[in-house]
Amino acid sequence: MTLQQHATSSDLPAMADHVRLATLRPLEEKDRLQLGNSLGRTVRLLRRYQSLTQAELAEIAGLARNHIGEIERSGREPKLQTIVSVAGALGIHASELLARAEALARGQAWVAPTP
Repeated sequence: MTLQQHATSSDLPAMADHVRLATLRPLEEKDRLQLGNSLGRTVRLLRRYQSLTQAELAEIAGLARNHIGEIERSGREPKLQTIVSVAGALGIHASELLARAEALARGQAWVAPTP
């Protein structure tokens, strides 16, 4: 059975995004490294955009300051809960943080968030 055979008509608009996302190519090792670098750069850009220090962001997110530094330097692959905490501390959803990092990894320009 296909994805659409399981969906009701009310599910189709929401599921269209999932189908579109499924058409993206899987990440290769070099892409994973680039995405990790881009996640760190994205966190740094958003933190600086909000005029926060690493210590301030860490306090808001409930993390150690050096943890934020490691994420920004791409010295650590953060767990999902850490990504959610950092994104929340930056005032955005984790999905937006990851989408911005992926866009940066794919060479798209960084755009400041809208208030």
